[in-house]
Amino acid sequence: MAEDLHNDFLTCIIKCNLSEIYNFLMKRQISNIMKLRGTDGYTALHFLASNNKYSTAEFLFRFCKDQYGPLFHAEVRDWVNETSYEERNTCTHLAVSRGNLVISN
Repeated sequence: MAEDLHNDFLTCIIKCNLSEIYNFLMKRQISNIMKLRGTDGYTALHFLASNNKYSTAEFLFRFCKDQYGPLFHAEVRDWVNETSYEERNTCTHLAVSRGNLVISN
């Protein structure tokens, strides 16, 4: 179930504009998108960093801050520093390795 939700979410952030992503998130009422991980350990930030989706990443940070309040402040550092299971890459590693330096700041 969580894997399906993660895949649906990734598909949405790949194909949708920011308004559609927002509608997806509000309709699904995901308890915490910062905790969604694929079987490879990748989070949405891993995907966004490796694909230079800066505006979507910025949108997700704002969304999480608005929706989760104090929880966001407590967990955002962990979200950014999550490592993939096999390669042990953070989203910053992926951004830098692909030359997406704006998203790595």
